[in-house]
Amino acid sequence: MSSSKPKTEREKLLEVMEKRSREAINLSKEDMLFNYKGVLYPTYLSSIETFQALQTLEARADDMVIVTYPKCGTNWMVQILHEVLYLTHNQEPTLKDTLLEFGKPDKLESINGQSSPRIFSTHMYYSDLPKSFLEKAKILVILRNPKDAAVSFYHFCNNLPVLPNYSSWNAFFQDFMSREVCYGSYFDHVLSWNEHLEENIMAVTYEDLKEDFAVHLKKITDFFGLDLTKDHVTEVEKKTTFKAMKEKSETTHGVVSDAMFRKGTNWAIQIFHEMIFHLQNKEVTIEQAMIEFGKPQKIEYLKEQPSPRVFSTHLYPDDLPKSFFEKKAKMLLILRNPKDTAVSYYHFCNTNPVLPSFASWDLFFNAYIEGKVIYGSYFDHVLDWNKHNDEENIMAVTFEDLKEDFPSELRKISDFFGLSLTDEQIALVESKTTFKSMKEKSSESHGKLGNVFFRKGEIGDWKNYFTEEQSQAVDAKFEEILAGTNLGKKINYNKYCKS
Repeated sequence: MSSSKPKTEREKLLEVMEKRSREAINLSKEDMLFNYKGVLYPTYLSSIETFQALQTLEARADDMVIVTYPKCGTNWMVQILHEVLYLTHNQEPTLKDTLLEFGKPDKLESINGQSSPRIFSTHMYYSDLPKSFLEKAKILVILRNPKDAAVSFYHFCNNLPVLPNYSSWNAFFQDFMSREVCYGSYFDHVLSWNEHLEENIMAVTYEDLKEDFAVHLKKITDFFGLDLTKDHVTEVEKKTTFKAMKEKSETTHGVVSDAMFRKGTNWAIQIFHEMIFHLQNKEVTIEQAMIEFGKPQKIEYLKEQPSPRVFSTHLYPDDLPKSFFEKKAKMLLILRNPKDTAVSYYHFCNTNPVLPSFASWDLFFNAYIEGKVIYGSYFDHVLDWNKHNDEENIMAVTFEDLKEDFPSELRKISDFFGLSLTDEQIALVESKTTFKSMKEKSSESHGKLGNVFFRKGEIGDWKNYFTEEQSQAVDAKFEEILAGTNLGKKINYNKYCKS
């Protein structure tokens, strides 16, 4: 009997957040907040009992505490300090050191068990921070101008289900100015810390960090007694400027493979999983399948998947989630010549019980050429993606090129996704993801549907099905819609679609 792997701290945290988010959806604003010493806090993230328990928490001399009003740079500074500790103490970045006031009172046992140096963050006022921290720990206060803080906080409230959301900016602004938001008044918060800028408390501004990161990073590390070399400072800067962190998230938090039905979707997924397995020892799985398949609640599951994630889709670009374009997720567009695509799709429809079947090839062809099959017109799909072909985060490859020079195309794909595979690893991935190899083990990977997903994988099979009239109809359609496009040229139509 197999036993499930123990959950990581990150998985536990996300699970709690998901559960509390679901519970909070139907609550009123009054029920979502509680009052502690005149300040409002989120009910589903904290409690009066937690605040009281924190007063017994014993600080250490090398503890690092980051104090901010919400949306003033908390997570940014946590990431910076984690990167610093990785360089100076070989201490891996982790998500288990969260806001002091979040969670239940029994979290103290976990905190006490953490190795030094510990990183804490908090939105608490000076008078609410555990006294031992004020006496022993180093405290970094990060300030941000109130106008930008307000705008960022407004969007944060409307994106986090456990916080009250607002129907308009004006409604939020009224609460922000009248101390009715979570964590109370920005101005009172800053004032409470202003009165205690002692030798163990240092203040920096979000704006100064943005404008001269290296200089202020050195000041911060000196304050915490962390001996960073110039090379260390450069390395941390590279990894924690907003630009660098965004780029990192783009390459590790969203690998998207787009392919029209029967262009090699499952093949590409298997290739990616094999690459990731050999780089990160991450087990091959087909759980992370088509974005558009399943029920709405699958989104929460997808959000929890560890990085890098592999997605696939047959969607048109206008229907793909905007964030994939905004965050420049790397997208691999797989093309296949329209005649072989049609034949493969015909068999797929007739062997897949959830799709409409066709009594004859001729009936299918008529629906295909008119764009009346599932997912619409092949030609419209390729044309829509052609509009994005010049974007640096999108790369097109063809099924035919993969079949004819698999190792070279694998290398291009792995380089595009920033997967530094050795020649030996490329050879291993190749051996496990040739069409022949995957078909042989399809019953293990896809169960009874193995033969549905892996039929022939041949080039030129269309010649066994197309009449001369049908071939000419596709020729004319291709000439009309795709012949003059970049992706049309990529398909190499004359080579693969002319008798």
